[in-house]
Amino acid sequence: MEDDSLALLSSVPNDPEDSYLEVSPNVDSSTNIRTDDVDSDNNALAPNDHYNLVVVAMGICGAGFLFPFNTYIAASDFLEQRYSKYDPEFYITLIYMWGTSIAVAINTFFVMDHVSVYWRVRFGYFLFFVCFIMFIVIEDSVQRGQQSRFGGWGALLGSVCVVSVGAGVQQSSFYGFASVFGSSYTMSMMFGESFAGVLVSLNRILTKVSYDDSPESVKESTFLFIYLSIAFTVICIIASEWSFRSSFVKNQTRFTDKNTNDKPPINRIQVAKKIKYPIASVFLACFITLALFPGVCIHGNEQNWGDWFGVVVIATFNVADLIGKAMPFSRIKALQLESWSQTKLLKLSLSRVVFFPLIVLTATPVDDPIIRSREVVCIFTFVLAISGGYTATLAMAAGSALCSEAEKEVAGNVMTLALLSGLTCGVSFSIALLYML
Repeated sequence: MEDDSLALLSSVPNDPEDSYLEVSPNVDSSTNIRTDDVDSDNNALAPNDHYNLVVVAMGICGAGFLFPFNTYIAASDFLEQRYSKYDPEFYITLIYMWGTSIAVAINTFFVMDHVSVYWRVRFGYFLFFVCFIMFIVIEDSVQRGQQSRFGGWGALLGSVCVVSVGAGVQQSSFYGFASVFGSSYTMSMMFGESFAGVLVSLNRILTKVSYDDSPESVKESTFLFIYLSIAFTVICIIASEWSFRSSFVKNQTRFTDKNTNDKPPINRIQVAKKIKYPIASVFLACFITLALFPGVCIHGNEQNWGDWFGVVVIATFNVADLIGKAMPFSRIKALQLESWSQTKLLKLSLSRVVFFPLIVLTATPVDDPIIRSREVVCIFTFVLAISGGYTATLAMAAGSALCSEAEKEVAGNVMTLALLSGLTCGVSFSIALLYML
């Protein structure tokens, strides 16, 4: 499928319904120097991203804004033990997705023109630390009997609401920021998101096997898990601070500001129309993924591995998602000039509906699923994740690549809104689907 869909092209077709996007930098073949790296003020070469250090930093930042959510989800075994009657995994995901989507919409339409990306990112990190502390205080008070489980559950959901606001503002800000520098930087952030999931899952597995299964030990392993997540978040803060201060980023943002200050405000609706196919593609990719994972993938199969089942399936998903998001990045870096037909990208997203009947068969009937094999569940989860990561990453890269320099930051924010809208609708549909099952 990939060979039929990808082609090396030298021009853009006239038909807008099947247009192609170019995702490589402009390079002067005689000098092998990027032509967009020339600083017109002093007629000298602008600072370049030597050794792709800013690309790496963007990947670390991409991991940072998903660390809190992944931490909550990876601690599902602890939360299920304490709040089993409230279905914590589903409602934490649902509240987080809705809160993040609303925050992204507010940031895109009302905040980004008035508050710099630097302070928006700092605001997100501040809320992350508040929520990590809230998690520890809430669960410790419930453990000590100072607060009822119902009260603890309500407070926990409150912390999820807070972290969703920080993540939404930060995620859309970072994607808009990365879009200014090119598709490789956007893809690096997508890769970083998945890397966060793998790192959090590995962290949870190691802390879980280090303790026994008693309630006190489970609490201690979870708190250790939270402390390590805080340490990882500090590393992400250092990477973001360094990237903002790098000469490459300072020059690029100054060049972008110089070319946009004298122009009228960007019409977000017009930008959305220009990138309608990437918007639809990333929405569908994320909708299908969250409609089936983690809810249906884990539903009804806990008896196979006990509380380890969710941990294993989530880790499988995170590893596959990481591989899927790395695939287009490595291919583009190798070929330098890569193009995707927008309509073919949309068809690829639509083709993933085949996962609905396959994964539903592993969860229904509840007492005796048609497909009972836990290995098959893991295989379906792996393929779902790798295809979703691959498709979503291509779509996110397409969004910014189709726009002018002045529109790239807005395009990054709009694409993030589409991505999170797909995730939100997907998890909402998942809850309805589970009730039907």
